[in-house]
Amino acid sequence: MTQQKKNGRNKSSGNGQTPDGKGFGNARADKKAQFEDGGKRSPLVWIMPVVALSLVALAVVVAMSRGGSDEPAAAAAATTATQPTASGGGPVSIPMADVSDGTVHFFETDVNGTTVKYFAVKATDGTMRTSLDACQVCFQAKKGYSQDGANVICGNCGRSFAIDQIGVQHGGCNPISIESTTKGDQLVIDPAGIDSGVQYFQ
Repeated sequence: MTQQKKNGRNKSSGNGQTPDGKGFGNARADKKAQFEDGGKRSPLVWIMPVVALSLVALAVVVAMSRGGSDEPAAAAAATTATQPTASGGGPVSIPMADVSDGTVHFFETDVNGTTVKYFAVKATDGTMRTSLDACQVCFQAKKGYSQDGANVICGNCGRSFAIDQIGVQHGGCNPISIESTTKGDQLVIDPAGIDSGVQYFQ
């Protein structure tokens, strides 16, 4: 009886095939395909970094939009107070609930064709302070004031004035105070003070 010598690596079953029944050519093709597939990157490899970068960019934009600034806060958009006065008209009434939060609230009223701007704010002692949005020095620049914490800042020269001193300190770059009183739930501003402010807004 003749004994067939077996190949030590079992490459062939004697009929040109590997032990799994595949030919040598097919086995090589499979190996080649595996290497080629390994060189191809899944679309996720490219998509994931793009998504990650997009999320980072979005987070930066949100953080910047919420972040503070070293510059004084910009003046709020002026609103028209109720019962707007004109020369010889009645007083201006503003609901106390709208101006009692410690924030400077800006208003404007038409006086014979001239828009007079003014503001109201509650001081730390609980009293209301009302002033033209102008001063005797910088009024021609028409930049008014903005709020920075417990102060208002002249938009032209940058000087700072304590809200608690509005109506106490006068002249120069101090806000030009106008008379007002509290009646019930309304802040009532003397129309004469608004009328007299025309000269600072022409």
